[in-house]
Amino acid sequence: MISKVMYVGFAVAGFLLAGYCVFSITWSPLWLFSKYRSMRQLIIAQAKHETANFTSSLYWRAWNCFGMRIATVRKQTRIGETNGYARYWSPYQSLRDLFLWFDFHNLNPSTITNARHYAMYLKSKGYYTDTATNYARGLEYFMS
Repeated sequence: MISKVMYVGFAVAGFLLAGYCVFSITWSPLWLFSKYRSMRQLIIAQAKHETANFTSSLYWRAWNCFGMRIATVRKQTRIGETNGYARYWSPYQSLRDLFLWFDFHNLNPSTITNARHYAMYLKSKGYYTDTATNYARGLEYFMS
C-alpha cells in the first residue's frame, strides 16, 4: 500500500520532471542562434498541442515533443523507435529534430505570421492528419 508521503513524493517528482521538460523546450540554447527563433511561441504551442500539454504517453516514453515519426529521407536526431515514432534522449533533441525537419522542407520563418499560417504550412507538408482549422485552434489555445 502506498502511503500518503510516498504519493505526495511521486506527485512532486512528476511535477518537477514535467517542469524540466517544459523548461528544456522553452529555454533551450537552440533558440539563441536559430533562424526559427521568431516562431518560438508557435513551436512551444505546437509541442503542447502534440503532447496534450506534456502529458501524452508518447512524450513520456520517447521524449517526442512533436509527434515525429521515423524519417526515411532526411537526417534525424532520434536514438530509437517507439511504435513507429521517433524516440529521443531528451526534449532538446526533439526540438533539434523539428528544426532539421524545417530545414529539409526549406521553411522560411518570415512566411509564418500566425497560428493559421503555421497550421496550413504543416498541413501542406503532410505533418498531421487533422484539419488545418482544428490544428490552428489547438495552437491558438496553447498560445493564449
